[in-house]
Amino acid sequence: MKLLQGVLPGLLLIMSAACDSAPVASDALVVQAFFQPNRPFPTVTLSRAVPLGEDGIGRPARGADIQITVAGLEVEYAESPEAGVYTAVSPGLVAPGASFEFVARHAGDVATARGMVPPPMTLDSLRVSAPSQPIRAVLLDSLSLSLDTLSLSSTGFIYPVDVTLWWKTPPETGGDYWVETSVTPLVSFSSRLIDFFLPSSSVLQEPPNGPAPLSWTGIYAVPVESATTPLPQHVLRVSAVRGDLDYARFALSRTDPDRREPVSNLTGGIGIVAGIALDSIRVYVE
Repeated sequence: MKLLQGVLPGLLLIMSAACDSAPVASDALVVQAFFQPNRPFPTVTLSRAVPLGEDGIGRPARGADIQITVAGLEVEYAESPEAGVYTAVSPGLVAPGASFEFVARHAGDVATARGMVPPPMTLDSLRVSAPSQPIRAVLLDSLSLSLDTLSLSSTGFIYPVDVTLWWKTPPETGGDYWVETSVTPLVSFSSRLIDFFLPSSSVLQEPPNGPAPLSWTGIYAVPVESATTPLPQHVLRVSAVRGDLDYARFALSRTDPDRREPVSNLTGGIGIVAGIALDSIRVYVE
């Protein structure tokens, strides 16, 4: 097994591209749709962005015209009973490697995107490990602390939990694919920003040289009351999402505090319309 190589230069390239995104209209058309291999045609959600200074999370875009072509086949879409949600009229499955084109028209605006569906993602195995006893750690209440005040921060105990997952690149991918990995406890631990400093998620570029075992290790912290407190039992969700460069840019900018919205691959709108392949596992940790 080996770790993905050449990750840092790729990340710097993507983050640089993210900072160059052009401004969008305050009421821009917001779109989300994900084409997944061997899954039904995707649900499309459309809304209107809320201008800065107004409350709300967006207005559903009613009465839009959706045109989607998958592998040269035009798929008819219609609005569902839920406002702003559009579904395929006829059933069908999305084939791995299929190209798609997306067009949404609403209130005089047109949003377009295109891409390709990646091969399926399969997690081969994973390993969860934690120390037999917790370790002492500095607990921060704020990221705005200066170095002089770190000595005044409280100390406590945590279990750093390592999670390693393995998967294989698909044979003859024919594309430039990236994988977003994450480990997420399904209960909220009062970590007080500890997890900010731990790699519990990442976006990695897959090498294009055919099938090979790849691995990634994520770490999350479980705070406990004392040096003798056992590790609390909990459920962990481990996931890996394969996508193209557009999806990688979107994923990396999703939590950027300096952005109002993630980097979009749409022309004439914001949001994401991409091909992704997802696999996830729930693990009971004790």
